Amino acid sequence: HKIVTFILVSIPSCIKKLFTCIEKLFYLLPIGYILGLEMSIRKVFNKFYTTYSKSIKNFSKDRKFLRYLIFKENLEKSLDELNLNINKLNFKNIKKLLDNEIELNKGSIISKHPFLSFLTALIVAIVGGGASVKEGWVLGITPKVLIGVIFLWFISWQTLEIFRPEEVKLKELKQFILWLENDKSENGQGNNNSKA
Repeated sequence: HKIVTFILVSIPSCIKKLFTCIEKLFYLLPIGYILGLEMSIRKVFNKFYTTYSKSIKNFSKDRKFLRYLIFKENLEKSLDELNLNINKLNFKNIKKLLDNEIELNKGSIISKHPFLSFLTALIVAIVGGGASVKEGWVLGITPKVLIGVIFLWFISWQTLEIFRPEEVKLKELKQFILWLENDKSENGQGNNNSKA
């Protein structure tokens, strides 16, 4: 009988400790996700990070230079498979074609990504509204909701990096072509890996 009473009395205390642990995990989950994602990217693309670490760091915000290196490597492989020389590429015609494609795919980023705009406005509203309501901060509800929305914003931003609008992809491709053309002119007659 004493054992049953002890168990019944200690259940609320155990549940409270469990919720405290879950609450701490809630705060650490976004940080763990972000660090895990970054470590995974660095591991998968280690050869680029060791060779071009300074350039990748300069473009770390959106990983544009890393995407350029992947583009360049894939292009060189494709040209090698087709026994084509990178020096034979007509960059002027490629850029003209891309300009036409970009013009056809113009559109507002906000109209193409309204969910990110909504989440940004929600974060501002929560912070603004939470500043006037002291109880939400004291009870910890407002910070939890804010962290949850910021985490959702980060996940959405990562997802939109994958599913970018056509116009953004075309502009980035044009920039990669410009960089490739610049690499070609800096290396004299092109990349050493190209076929003669």
